[in-house]
Amino acid sequence: MVAAAALFVPRLLDGDDAMPRGGAPSVPAATADTGSCDYAKYEPTYLPWLAKNEAAPPPRRDKEDENAILLWEDDDDASGNPATVELVTELESTAQEVSEEGFPTVAARGQRGYLIWVGDPGVGQLVIVWQENQEPCESYALSLLDQDLHRAAAEAEIEKVLESLKRTR
Repeated sequence: MVAAAALFVPRLLDGDDAMPRGGAPSVPAATADTGSCDYAKYEPTYLPWLAKNEAAPPPRRDKEDENAILLWEDDDDASGNPATVELVTELESTAQEVSEEGFPTVAARGQRGYLIWVGDPGVGQLVIVWQENQEPCESYALSLLDQDLHRAAAEAEIEKVLESLKRTR
C-alpha cells in the first residue's frame, strides 16, 4: 500500500531518505464533493518491461488520502524483483517542496521537474515530480521501482516513460 510522508513519493516514503541526482514536468482537478484528486488524464504508452510495440495494460487505480494513484506492475518478472511504475496526482505539490533542495531538474511535460532517488541510487525508487499549474491536483509524481536496473539505466527508463505519457481523456 502506498504511504504518505512529508515528501509524498509513492511506495517508499520517507522523505528523509531522498537523495539528489541530476536530471528534467492533463490537468485533473480536485473533486468538489470529496476534496480528492481525479486520476491523471494521461497514461504511459511505454513501460520498461514491455516488448517493443506491446501495448501498456490498464493501470490499477487507488486513492491515498487526497491523492489518486495509477499503478502498473510487471508481475511476470523472472528475477523475483517485480518492477512498478506509478503516476500519482497529488493534492499538494511535492515539486514546490523540493524545488529549493538541489535536486537535478528534468523537462517534464513542458515544466521543470525534479529527479529524486528514494533510498540508494541504483537500488531504490526513482521519482520525477512536477507541477503543471498552481491549482490543487495539478502536481504529479511519476515513479519507477526496478531493482534489476542500475542507476543510469533506471534514469533513462523513467525518462522514456515520462516522454510516452499520452492523454487518455
